[in-house]
Parts: sequence; structure tokens; C-alpha cells
Amino acid sequence: MHSLLRSPDWLSRSYGMRYILPSLLSLIVCLFLATTGRSVASEPAAGPVARTGHAMCFFPPLDGFLLFGGKTDLGLLADTWLLRDKSWSRFDVPSPSARQGHSLTYDASRDSAILFGGLDGSNAFLAETWKFDGVGWNKLDSRTAPPERAFHTAEFDNATETILVFGGLGDVGLLSDTWTLEGVSWQEHATGERPTARKKHGMKYSARLRGVLAFGGYDPFLKRDTWLWKSGRWRLLSESTLWTIGGRVSLLGNATGDTVFQVGRRRKSSLDSLSYWNGSEWVSTPLDCGPDYREDGILSSSFTEIVLFGGEFRMGVKTNETWMWLIGDDGSIAESTCDLVFPVTGSSEE
Repeated sequence: MHSLLRSPDWLSRSYGMRYILPSLLSLIVCLFLATTGRSVASEPAAGPVARTGHAMCFFPPLDGFLLFGGKTDLGLLADTWLLRDKSWSRFDVPSPSARQGHSLTYDASRDSAILFGGLDGSNAFLAETWKFDGVGWNKLDSRTAPPERAFHTAEFDNATETILVFGGLGDVGLLSDTWTLEGVSWQEHATGERPTARKKHGMKYSARLRGVLAFGGYDPFLKRDTWLWKSGRWRLLSESTLWTIGGRVSLLGNATGDTVFQVGRRRKSSLDSLSYWNGSEWVSTPLDCGPDYREDGILSSSFTEIVLFGGEFRMGVKTNETWMWLIGDDGSIAESTCDLVFPVTGSSEE
């Protein structure tokens, strides 16, 4: 297990050459671009720089994972990337403004990715809605929209073919309102029982339950309750004692959508467990192959893969590591499929 207290030469260990050096290189690139008058979002073609506060989703029309924005040590980003076949490529197109804490969700009924909200460089909360169609970004205008917010969560509800948005942080503090987006029309849902106001929670559609599962987050204390959004209302399913990952929660799904799970940790040093929702509680199983623990890394799943990008290690060191696992139809992960695909710096084992 990694510990800064265990050895004084920690810079020569994994937190040194493996994490700090790539982060420093990313900062040098950003500083050069900023001082030459170019956008901080302009980056080398090799891959995205280290960051937190970004958003990512699987984008089936391009058979890859779409990434936008986030925060480096030097400022916010407004870059758009696609991870496909273990390789990153950047879209050189006009985009939403630089931000962090936004959501990015694939709208399966309209073959587009929807970006909502975020926090800009002046710490102003945003309420913009943008659509990415695989070629470029377009801003959506609606008569009504959710209040400005960041660090909320959005998920496509297959049962209603709408995008569900819940919670987050706004000018008035933590939020507990529920909104859905259908096309360009936003609608607020006044519900009775509902999750408490929170941020950085996870949500995922369950084909088995025909609704959206929500779990965890902060209010500002760590939450472990599980809720179901179905037929226009929330229902509490469980008050869990599951040991969560920390930072933003990411709920994932398998190819058929009938299994919802999350990658977590048994120990503080690594992501080493999978937790499945069995209908009444979260059941954890060991995962021997997993990267070192990082906070606010974003996880996303496709029909066959899980991808983890970015996040922040101890001492505030951001990373641009990209990890990938292969998943079976039942959501199982083979230990041998854990793979560091970017940056390629050698073995992931100590």
C-alpha cells in the first residue's frame, strides 16, 4: 500500500515518477499555451492533460467515450476528446465555454450527447444546455431550464426517453430539485419523498427496474442511501453501509442494462472492489486488478468496457491516466483485463 509515511524517498516511488512527472509536464504545456496567447484548452494530440471536474460519457455513434472540460492547476478547460480503440483524439471545433462540474449524458433517443451546467472561471454557476451530435456543439434554447448549478448528476431514462437531472450545488447551496429534458424542453417535477440535497452522487438506468438508480453523494457528509426514480417519483430503496469510493460516485451498467454496479475500494490505497445492486442492497466482490485510488476520477461504461479517466491523488496531484476494464454481459470483470491505456509509461505494477 502506498504511504508517504512509509518511506522518505516517496518521490522515487509511484507518487513520484509515475504521477507527479506527468502532471508537471501537463502544467508546462498549459503554461506555454497560456503565455503565448492561445487557449489553455489547446493540448497535444497525444491525449488530454491531467484534470478534475471533467465529464465523460459513452457515445455510441462514434463508438467511443466523449470527454469535455475540467480543471487543471492553471485554470479551466474547454476541450472535447474521444477515446476509441484505446487512443485519444481531439475535436477541433467551437465548443461550450471552459468549465468544471458539468454533466455529460448520451441521449439515446436523439443520438446526441447533452451537456448541462457547470462552474466557470469566475466561480459563477451555469445553466446552459449544449448538444454534441458527433460533429460539433450546438447550444439549446428553452423557455424554462433548471437553475444554475454544478456537481449535479444527469442520466438518460430509457423508460421515458428523457434526461433526468437531480441535485448539485448552486448559488443557494446544495439542491434537491428534479428535472427532465425531452428534446429542448425542460420540466421540473415536484415530488414528495425524495433524496436530500446533495452533490457528486451517481445515477444509472436499470432495465430490470425500469427506472434510474441514484446512490451516494455529499450533503456535505458522505451519503450511502439508494433511491429509484420511476414513473415521475422517487422511492427510497436502501440505507446502505457500503464503503464508497470517495469523491464523485459513478454508477455503471452492463450491455443489457439489467445490472448496475460501481467500482469502489476495500482499502484506502486502490480501487479494488465491485459492488452490484441485487434489488435490495449492494453486494461487494473483490477486484484484485485496479489502479491506485484517486478522488474525482470519472468512470463511464459502454456495452463491453469501463473507462476511468483523470482525478486527483493525495497532495493534490492531478492525473491524466486512462484505465480500462472489459466487462461481461453479467457485469463481471476478468482480472487480466485491467489495462493502463494512457499514458503508456510501463507496467502498472509496483
